[in-house]
Formats: sequence, C-alpha cells, structure tokens
Amino acid sequence: MTESAYVIPKGHLQFETGFDYSKESENATSKSYNSSLFRFGLTNNTELRFGFEFVKETEDILDSEKNSTPLYFGSKIHLLEKKNKLAQIALIVVYVVNIQKVGIRTIVDFTPNVIFTFENDLTDNISIGYNLGIDYSSIAKEIMGIVSASVGVGLGEKSGFYLEGAYFPAPNTNDAQFNFGLTHQIIQAFQLDVYRGLGLLADSPVFNAVAGLIYLF
Repeated sequence: MTESAYVIPKGHLQFETGFDYSKESENATSKSYNSSLFRFGLTNNTELRFGFEFVKETEDILDSEKNSTPLYFGSKIHLLEKKNKLAQIALIVVYVVNIQKVGIRTIVDFTPNVIFTFENDLTDNISIGYNLGIDYSSIAKEIMGIVSASVGVGLGEKSGFYLEGAYFPAPNTNDAQFNFGLTHQIIQAFQLDVYRGLGLLADSPVFNAVAGLIYLF
C-alpha cells in the first residue's frame, strides 16, 4: 500500500501482479484478479506506469454484483536522493479510469492521483517509508487524502517483513488500516510478497489478504 521512493532504472521493465481479497463488511466482499502494473525506466529519474485489474464486488443482502476494470496511466519522478538524514523523495502522478458494470449500466469514473513518497534507512536492515497524497473522484465529486507509513526489516539477504499503517480521510468516510506482510526473493530479480490487512474504523474493510509477484527485466 505504501509506495516506495525507488524508481526503475533507465531501460528496465518491472512487472507486478497479484490477487487481492477484501471483506468489506459482514455481507460484502471484493476480489481483485490479475492486478497488474508495468513500470518502465524512461530515464534515470523517471519511470512510466501502466496498470489494470479486474474487480468483482458482491453484496449478499441485496444479492447484487458489480464488476469494474480500473486502468492506470502515469509516472514516478525521482526528486531527491538519500543523503545523511535526508529522505529519498519521489513523486507519483497517476490517472485512473475506472469502468464499472452495474447491472445493465456502465459507469466511468476518472480519478487523478498524486502521491509524494519518502524513504529513510534507519540501519543497514531497517528502513521506513511514508506517503502523502490525494485523489479525486469524478463521480463522488470529493477529494480523499492518502497518508501511510511502513517499517521494513530485512531478514537476511533474501527475506524481510514489514508493518504498515494507512489513513484515507474523506468528507463522508474515514478509513484506516493496519497491514503486515512478508517478502522473499525467490531468484534474482523475482520476488514474492504476501500481506494481511485489518480495518480500524467503521468505514474500513473488515480485513484483506494480498499475494503478489514482482519481476524486474
């Protein structure tokens, strides 16, 4: 959830994919299939981003189902390198086009998303990352804040774990989540991530679980 300040090196391509299950309430669930993100290093300081996923949301009481296909276009720009106690900083600008199918209706939501990412090394194997950002929904006509922070701990050369908190303030909702996960480098340039999340406020999901793979070409 917390984006790193790392930018893909020039000429390299990173592919990320995974599955996300979220229990939104006692009677509602959300499943994200083939959540994919392509990151290409355009220059030493800039990467291009393109992503998509297939989301299925169900509501048991209303016996309803909503399918959506968000598309992501954008870039990440390196702003400042780590130096002494200064954080590495990057800026992510993404435009999301969310195509939703509700019954016989098709709804299109346009959401610009801007996030500043920061990253510091506390020791050789402990780092912290934090994000500040906003996004805007063209349907809801409201701005949602994005505030998150994570602590990552290396467990040897190939594995690690992290703890993360996130808060998404909005005019009509308040969502806060706590996540914990594991990472493991299977082979060089090929990494497995798994994490579990818990909702902390009334508008938060009850819990979610995510598994993903990352490969750098």
